[in-house]
Amino acid sequence: MPFENMNRREFVGLTTASIAGGVLGFGNSSVGGSVAESWDPNRPFATTGKPLTVQPVLMYRVSEKRQAASWKSWGGVQSEEAASEEAQRISGELKSLTGQADFPMHMHPVVKVKSLSEAQQVHKNDYDVVLVYAATGSGYLLKACLAQEKDKDTIVFVRHESGPTYYWYEALSTKYLKTAGGDSGPNSHLDHGGLHVEDVVVDDCEELRWRLRALCGLKNFVGARIVALGGAWGKYSPEAPKVAADKYRLEIIEVGYDDVAERIRSVRADHSLEPIRITPERPIYSKAIMPLKGFRDEETKSKKQIQDFRRVMGEN
Repeated sequence: MPFENMNRREFVGLTTASIAGGVLGFGNSSVGGSVAESWDPNRPFATTGKPLTVQPVLMYRVSEKRQAASWKSWGGVQSEEAASEEAQRISGELKSLTGQADFPMHMHPVVKVKSLSEAQQVHKNDYDVVLVYAATGSGYLLKACLAQEKDKDTIVFVRHESGPTYYWYEALSTKYLKTAGGDSGPNSHLDHGGLHVEDVVVDDCEELRWRLRALCGLKNFVGARIVALGGAWGKYSPEAPKVAADKYRLEIIEVGYDDVAERIRSVRADHSLEPIRITPERPIYSKAIMPLKGFRDEETKSKKQIQDFRRVMGEN
């Protein structure tokens, strides 16, 4: 791909890997070789980050006939046989969804729940989000199936036309769902907020997939450690770094421009560095991409800072 046709995202991906990897003191085998020797602008981005752990739950009720009394609500899952068939349908859909996901995700097996005690057992499992297939059952059972910890999330899936119609496709209401215009202002890493109308998916597995992708992004964003060149600040909002630290638990490591400028000058002055070639016809030379050698050479001059950066990246 010609250099002039490289888009900004691809260019930033390459240069960030080179500069950040060098400043953080990576060895040649861990970063330099992969960037300089095998970078392919047409290759899809690598899937990185902590996987999202999902616990699917099929919530249902077995109706028992009573003489001369109303005993059966509506909905397509009213028996153990129907519940087993629906659990198999859900497992198949989630297997396909997981296989197509472009983000890291671990999907627990589907758990069938028809009592409050069974719902309580679900929450003993390790998960980031509970995915409730609300087929039938009481409002008490629904509330018991939702994530009980404030820093966990819930998605409710209901069927209208994609399988047996769920009772809760009709019964979900503002009694159970927040509707405050999607305002997440009070939310934080300690409290993700209660179940909202936007947390409900009807029939659409593709919509479910992008919601899970968003939650995976949230998991990897909260508590992240970042390097702020020139210091952290917010345009028109000087309190932004504090909000980022308090609300999202971001750990911000500040690095001055003077230090970075010195490292860049050192690299540009090193004529032994080889160019990185995108194609045989279009080399991108070291003064543009900033390979890692000059940064690694600086380790003896700023050992403590290098150790701080390695700590940021989770190295020993």
